Amino acid sequence: MKRLYGVPLLTVALLLLASAGTPADMVVKVSPSAPEVLRRQFKTYGYNHQQCVKPDKDGFRISIPGGKGTGQTGAYSVFTLAGEAEAGCYYELVKLPQPKTGYGAMVGLTFDAGEKVGRGSIQRVLTEKGEHGYVLESDIVGSEASRENKYRFVKTKAKKGRIALRRVGNELIFLMTETQLGLPEEIGRMPFTDKTIKAVRFYGDPGGSPTAVDVRVAEVEVKAEEAVAGIPKSEKPQTRNWWPWVLLSLAVAGGLVGWWRYRRRG
Repeated sequence: MKRLYGVPLLTVALLLLASAGTPADMVVKVSPSAPEVLRRQFKTYGYNHQQCVKPDKDGFRISIPGGKGTGQTGAYSVFTLAGEAEAGCYYELVKLPQPKTGYGAMVGLTFDAGEKVGRGSIQRVLTEKGEHGYVLESDIVGSEASRENKYRFVKTKAKKGRIALRRVGNELIFLMTETQLGLPEEIGRMPFTDKTIKAVRFYGDPGGSPTAVDVRVAEVEVKAEEAVAGIPKSEKPQTRNWWPWVLLSLAVAGGLVGWWRYRRRG
């Protein structure tokens, strides 16, 4: 098994898990010849997702029509991640016109730790002002971090490449490369949670505008210390070994009875 940051990791070019509680070292690799694995490990969500999210080569084609009432649409993992983790994908902007309103049309990748904890995201965005870039975000509930440690914009002109998130301890590292095969380059770090990542999400988003979005998400990779369908082993209550205490109690009781009998004979 490969190691990352000095700890064993599962390596996936898509992922895993036959049943709840299955150890993370049970890995299934995904290739274009096995798209059913991709469909088993990710479920679609969002606006008209059954029509807007389709399997495409070794990933997804996310096509959101222009118009009112649309929103973020994509796929989320049915497994959770615990400990140090990494997820990434290749993206391609097939159609991403400049929006006139909203906060930017995009393709993105998110570590979602749940509504009560927060999330971290990297998004390839085109803003309503015509700015192209990566939006780096760490939105943790109750965090008093500065704006710079919650949100950052990194300019780019790339229309395809790779984006990735890496969680190490309480820190989130943002990575990108502007070629399909290039090594990922770190473009930022922010404070993050060390709690379980409930889902990994890949998506397109018109950003609150009626803009049409057409993107590809492919070559998904996920790595983690632990990945299961359900509660990670590291978060389950520890069972106690009760039988040594029972034996000790019986031994003490036996000793007291013996002492009492000895005293009576005396």
